[in-house]
Amino acid sequence: MNIRDKNGRSLLQDTSKEELKSAYEDLDRILKRVALTEAPLLHLILNNLFLYDLWILGKISKWKEKHSAFLEKSIDDLTLFDSLFPFANLKWMFSDYCFPEILSENSKEGISGKGLFHPLIPSEFRVSNPLDQVLEGNIVLITGSNMSGKTTYLRTIGVSSILALAGGPVPASRFSLPVLKIHTSMRNEDNLEEGISFFMRK
Repeated sequence: MNIRDKNGRSLLQDTSKEELKSAYEDLDRILKRVALTEAPLLHLILNNLFLYDLWILGKISKWKEKHSAFLEKSIDDLTLFDSLFPFANLKWMFSDYCFPEILSENSKEGISGKGLFHPLIPSEFRVSNPLDQVLEGNIVLITGSNMSGKTTYLRTIGVSSILALAGGPVPASRFSLPVLKIHTSMRNEDNLEEGISFFMRK
């Protein structure tokens, strides 16, 4: 299996199953010997007779020297996998999500989307909305009657932006944005499940 990151670097390509198994078996043997130091009397005898602590330290140093190079890369790769799996699972669970387009720094386009919806509102109650392109430096006014969904719409854009910039799928049929920062200030709490808006809270 050949898995590559976005830069084309192969992941876990230089690590064999046998190497990983050998490294962790060696470490397990060392840890079992370290466990003997938890018994005070036995620890005292071993230290007096064999300088046990120094012997253990030598074992750990040799293990690190032998395995650290490939283990460090393997752990970095596994960390990347661990961060990506939740997003892959999210897309698998919700097929109506889409993967966004992250615009380049030189792009003159702004944030835009189609079919955006709030991920916490059940499908039978939610309403999808578009987001016309908003260029850098422009201001958009969201108007509407009380409890009509203005705050939910803003939250939808914010949540979609955060998911997109984290590398995940977004609740929309299409979404593109440049790299940006999210700024918000909301003191009152609404309740989407009960249909209680910020206006009703106030």
